Amino acid sequence: MSTEDLSYHRQRERHCRSMAELASDPEARRRHNELAELHAARIAQFSAGGPTLSAS
Repeated sequence: MSTEDLSYHRQRERHCRSMAELASDPEARRRHNELAELHAARIAQFSAGGPTLSAS
């Protein structure tokens, strides 16, 4: 994952968490939190030096 990809996932994680906090609908809140966790997992995978996905 490139530095640009890492930056993207960090920004999206923050945005999803913010959206979850603002959501009045419990289902929307859950989905935003779920998306934030997916972005956090990609960040953790990159930070741990794990396998990355290529765009080929």
